[in-house]
Amino acid sequence: MSTSGGVACIAPVGLLRLPADAKRTTGGIPLCHVGAALDISKLMAPLRGRQVSGSRFPGYFCRHASDFDFLHFHVDYYPFSLFSRQPRPFVTTLHGRLDLPEHQPVFDTFSSVPVVSISNSQRRPLPQAHWVRTVHHGLPERLLTPRPIKPSYFAFLGRIAPEKGIDRAIRIAQHCGVPLKIAAKVDRNDREYFDEQINPMIKASHSEFIGEISDADKSEFLSGAIAL
Repeated sequence: MSTSGGVACIAPVGLLRLPADAKRTTGGIPLCHVGAALDISKLMAPLRGRQVSGSRFPGYFCRHASDFDFLHFHVDYYPFSLFSRQPRPFVTTLHGRLDLPEHQPVFDTFSSVPVVSISNSQRRPLPQAHWVRTVHHGLPERLLTPRPIKPSYFAFLGRIAPEKGIDRAIRIAQHCGVPLKIAAKVDRNDREYFDEQINPMIKASHSEFIGEISDADKSEFLSGAIAL
């Protein structure tokens, strides 16, 4: 691994290094539209064949923090404790729900750690957090386009998990007498929840489980929906 500097963008799927000669803001953060992928085959070799959990991941890269000018995390609050004790500047973008009770003591303790939100409403449960910016998720302008389809069902698009409210969607559709089509993935961690609680509800209602769909299928799926 070279020590040419740049930004490390750290997420569960890998590590991205931005060029050291990219344009810089007054804060010294290199910016570019497309970063150069960093070959981390040697770096990750000791972990290959194992699941890199959220707690181990930041700790592993903490030992390489000096190779970068700036660190950008996408692994929730796991880096807070470790990286608060080292000199390299870092920020964390929070992508998930923040209204769980266990989040309060974490952000009370690490209220000075800079964090980025994906919407202003996401911040509400944690006013004590050190919010530095909101960066909304974006979609290609023409990714989803209306199709000439008569809407005839309610639609659920996303992921099957307790916090997503799929159980309520099934009950609402059943109460309204409208079919519900569910285009959603089931992660391994939520398989038991799906098998034991949601799948029986689907079978006992006028709901159809389609499974995860691609971006190419979403325009037609959403165009046929009365409500999402």
